[in-house]
Amino acid sequence: MDSIKKLVGYPMKELVPLITDLLKDGKDVIITARGNSMRPMVKNLRDALILTSYKGNAEVGDVILYKRESGAFVLHRIVDKSEDGSYVLMGDFQLVREEGIKESQILASLSGYIRKGRTVLCSSKRYQRYKNRWTGSKTRRKLYIKLIGLGTYTKAVLKKLFHG
Repeated sequence: MDSIKKLVGYPMKELVPLITDLLKDGKDVIITARGNSMRPMVKNLRDALILTSYKGNAEVGDVILYKRESGAFVLHRIVDKSEDGSYVLMGDFQLVREEGIKESQILASLSGYIRKGRTVLCSSKRYQRYKNRWTGSKTRRKLYIKLIGLGTYTKAVLKKLFHG
């Protein structure tokens, strides 16, 4: 990337035209993750997402940035493809599928993320292991979500207990 500018505090709807223009020019874009739907892969306001221009023909397992009919911009994983060619998506930290996402709604694909200064590319073995382990089974996903929730609850209780 030629230059990186920090754009903090701007709503996503204001950033998307800029992001879209950069992607159309063939440039990768790095933005801070917002929201918890893709935990544990990326954490809200801590990790950065590396977005690449969408080239078409997304596959099950790919993570894409798309625009919902409501106008909201969302980063979720493709979990299935419907017979009509639309995509079924779901956040890694969710159990509800979102159906009917059209190719025209897709703005970018995730090519990697940055956590604590370390880049993890979606093509890496580390990421592929994560993707296969996390997305391989709905039962496993439910268990992971419960365990992560229990860990978060336990941390909150211990923090209150020891830090007032």
